[in-house]
Amino acid sequence: MTARVWTILLLAVLLASCASDPTSSSEYLDLQQERDDLAARIAELEALPPIVEQFKAAYESGDLDEVRGIYTEDGIWATTANVYELYYGQESHIGEWGTDGYEFARTATLHAGELEILGAIQVGDNAAAFGWRWSDFASGTGTLHLRGGKIVVASLSVTEFEIPPLASS
Repeated sequence: MTARVWTILLLAVLLASCASDPTSSSEYLDLQQERDDLAARIAELEALPPIVEQFKAAYESGDLDEVRGIYTEDGIWATTANVYELYYGQESHIGEWGTDGYEFARTATLHAGELEILGAIQVGDNAAAFGWRWSDFASGTGTLHLRGGKIVVASLSVTEFEIPPLASS
């Protein structure tokens, strides 16, 4: 056979092999399914626990009634700084962290802008934990203790607040 015939045969073989659609192969379809499964698993991991989603929406609204609505009737809000101060004798916050207290109302309407939630996880049926960052200034970590799907205790650690050492007596 001449070189010309070999060239024509080679071209015919190449064209025939390119004629099939590689996206219809079983290997391609298996990889596509695996990609879709991984995307679904990632979406599940990125989804916020429902109470954290409600917390975010309520505090972004700045509406006191909406914020109160995610708490139990006896629910409270406190930062780690509040707890530290109370532990060491500052009593100005006693009775103010509940849903009818001044400190609760102040913090419920304090911020403006978006509340970014970072790495939220549901911990059993009674708690959720997350990192958070307000677009206007503060960030930290939070834990929500739940009863019946509502917040009993919201405890936030505000990283911009430095807890001072206890003054020596």
